[in-house]
Amino acid sequence: MIGKDGGKVIGASLAKNMVLRALNIRKPLARRNEVGNNEIGDEGCRVMCQALSKNQSLHALWLDNNDIGYEGFRHISDMLQHNNTLAELYVGIYKVIS
Repeated sequence: MIGKDGGKVIGASLAKNMVLRALNIRKPLARRNEVGNNEIGDEGCRVMCQALSKNQSLHALWLDNNDIGYEGFRHISDMLQHNNTLAELYVGIYKVIS
């Protein structure tokens, strides 16, 4: 599990990374005999989105099943206004209540 602190570390790394083209931070599916989840939450999402606002190399990002709520999706929305290289964003299905 990556967790909230791991999400912050990934976000900080993305601010400096200029070569990464895709990032998959999804919860593995149990039916594929994979165990665990990543639960980066709203705070981990915030840090990653801050970094992605400046990152110009990442083209695809998978964030499904990461315990992201309303605030996290607000950060994603803000980031998308500044990032012009992210072409694919997978968020899956979330029940988001404001």
